[in-house]
Amino acid sequence: MIHLYALAATITVALATIVGLLWGRRALTRIAASAAGLMILGLMTAYLLPSGTVEAGSVTTDSQKLLSRDRPVVLIGTSGLRWQDVDPETTPHLWEMLDAGAGAAGATPTTAGSNSLCASAGWLGLSSGQTVLTGSTVGSGADKEYRCADWAVEPADGTAEDADEHGTTGASGPAEVVGWSFLQSLQQRSVFRPQLGTLGDAFADSEKCATAIGPGAALVLADTSGTVSRYLTIEQALRDPVAAFSCPLTVVDAGSAPHDMPDQDDPASSVTPPGPAADNERASDVRAVDDMVSRISAAAPESAQVLSVDVGGPAPGRSSLGVAVSAPEPGEAGQYLSTPGTRWVGVFRVLDLPITLTSAAGIPAPAEFTGSPLTQSGARTADTAESVAELVSLTERDHTLRPLTGVVTTSVLFLALGAFAMITVGLPRLRQRGRVVLARRASRATAGILTVAASVPAALFLMTTWSWWNPAATELPMWTALVGSTALVACTAALAPRNRVWAAPAIIAGITFVLLTVDAVLGTPLHRGSPWVPPRRSAAGTTGSATRRTPCTRRPRWSSRPAWQHWSSAASDGCGPSSPPSRWVRSRF
Repeated sequence: MIHLYALAATITVALATIVGLLWGRRALTRIAASAAGLMILGLMTAYLLPSGTVEAGSVTTDSQKLLSRDRPVVLIGTSGLRWQDVDPETTPHLWEMLDAGAGAAGATPTTAGSNSLCASAGWLGLSSGQTVLTGSTVGSGADKEYRCADWAVEPADGTAEDADEHGTTGASGPAEVVGWSFLQSLQQRSVFRPQLGTLGDAFADSEKCATAIGPGAALVLADTSGTVSRYLTIEQALRDPVAAFSCPLTVVDAGSAPHDMPDQDDPASSVTPPGPAADNERASDVRAVDDMVSRISAAAPESAQVLSVDVGGPAPGRSSLGVAVSAPEPGEAGQYLSTPGTRWVGVFRVLDLPITLTSAAGIPAPAEFTGSPLTQSGARTADTAESVAELVSLTERDHTLRPLTGVVTTSVLFLALGAFAMITVGLPRLRQRGRVVLARRASRATAGILTVAASVPAALFLMTTWSWWNPAATELPMWTALVGSTALVACTAALAPRNRVWAAPAIIAGITFVLLTVDAVLGTPLHRGSPWVPPRRSAAGTTGSATRRTPCTRRPRWSSRPAWQHWSSAASDGCGPSSPPSRWVRSRF
């Protein structure tokens, strides 16, 4: 609990600095300020030093691809399964897999906002490799609501129904996704123009078979016309697993554990609490999903690489990281999963799966796919309960940090405005009235306020070194880390000589520069506990090289990159001139 020791030391240093400033003890001030600087260095060193096992949420270093090309892949998709739901009683199979050394990670959903309220969101994201639209808003005013697009899977010529009716296994046959055309038309409203059926077309064009088991899997492997070449129901697949899992890729819909959604007409209606599933009525659904994952894993060939991933599901409020596990390999220790795109140990995007599947099958990845293949990013602790707690903490940390961003930004703004008002209005009036002593004290107080306000940006990254989320990601240790880090940076600025107005801001700027430079060089480890970073529970909440490889005609109209970089990127994609942009172009963008 590094934040408790750091808090005690910070209080001591801050008090010594304040005493030295108020009573004119310059020697005491310098000693305390030097101690503050050493504490900053010590916190960074303690946090950044490597250890034997990695913690979920840290920066990935060495990694190797998860899936190999010489073995078939079985992707088991679930919906609504969070790491908060995993425990020995409710999910015994998943717990046993983790005990046996399974790989583990939290999967960020493919969509956010209203689009995430539809059951098709995750499956369609896998089909297109991009964030998709799943419905539309209908009505207006008080009657305005978001309505999910209807769809269904209909086996061709009734093959699945005939097999179930006669009790035979039945060979896999083609199927059609009813409502596919409407789903495709919805995507034209998206700035990214996702193309449904991209994954299915990739396997069809390479003449490699892929089997869809269950309705969600049919959405994943349907081609652009909405046709699935090999489709089976769960019952069929389990009756004849040899035939069902004979392709290089098999995608299975293992069911869902839906969350209770509030009644829009009844504001007092309750929703599923954010705690473990065993505490509410979702427990039976979670157990059913875990049991289905167990049955499918047992039916898969021994040579298969089995990966179970939650593709996301309708949930009230803020989203959470879904459960992702890879079947344990004999003689290998448990690993956390990641991708070079996220660079977060134990975190990857569901949108990283399409390119992972094509890479494992030896198929060239379509240009529409984003991200990079899944990797093993480091050995996790052998204690399953501790590993699960770390993955749960990632969601809790994110939920705790999000509200802080606006509060901190607004608070610093008002502090600066107050100090500006004191400098421009308050101090001149005090001097005009002859209250020189009070004006001098107010001037020092204003300088102190500005020093604290200037220290906050650096503190927002330094607070990560406190590991404030251990043992629990709650608001009290978070605020303690932020206030303590701000005090350390501000106290270090006390080393500046008083007769040099620029000295204190220069010290703070130097600390900020060093923190951000070290953070960038080491792979942004200080982002992990800072509120000034994108959320890790959404499709867009990733850092690193999750590069969009969409053709230039499909580039979004908005971007944070300079325009001349878009110009040069278009040239490299074969959609623009081959020569680099001129100095005139760069200078104006």
